[in-house]
Amino acid sequence: FGQGDSFVTRFAQLLSITPAVLPLACADARITPVYVEDVARAMANALENKGTVGACYELCGPSQYTLSALVRYVGTVTGNERSILELGRVLSRLQAHVMQNLPGKLLTIDNVDTLSVPSICDGDDLLRLGIHARALESVVPDLFGDRNKQAQYDSFRTVAGRDTP
Repeated sequence: FGQGDSFVTRFAQLLSITPAVLPLACADARITPVYVEDVARAMANALENKGTVGACYELCGPSQYTLSALVRYVGTVTGNERSILELGRVLSRLQAHVMQNLPGKLLTIDNVDTLSVPSICDGDDLLRLGIHARALESVVPDLFGDRNKQAQYDSFRTVAGRDTP
C-alpha cells in the first residue's frame, strides 16, 4: 500500500461513492499489507548485500487483517464509514464475473482466487533486510490528507480561528 495505490486508495474511492452498504467480495481474506516504501528500501538493501543473492524473502507488514477489517478502517480514516455486506465465495465469484467486464476492472475472478489464499508471512524478512515495517495505521491517515477526520476537524478549527499552537 502507498500513495495512489490500487489497494487502500481504491477502497477509499469505492467507499466514497457507495451510498450505504458496500458488498465486499472475499471479506474474510487474510492479508498482511506492506508499505511500498518499506519494500523499496528492502530491495535497495538487498542489492547492496551480496549475502542476499539467490535468497527469497517474504515481505509483509507488521499486522494481519481481514479484508473486511481493513476496508472498515479505511472508511473510518476517510470519514466514509459504510456497512459492509460480506459476500461468501459464490457471491464473490458472481460479483467478479460482472465487475471484470466493467471499465477499470475493479474486481476479477483472478482477484477472488488470489484472495482465497492467505497473503501472510511466516517470519519477519523485512527486519532481516534491516527494515522496521511501518504499521498501516501509521501511514494511511497521511495518505488521505484532508479526507481523514482529524484533518477535517483541524480545517474547521482553522476556519473558526481556533488553531491549536
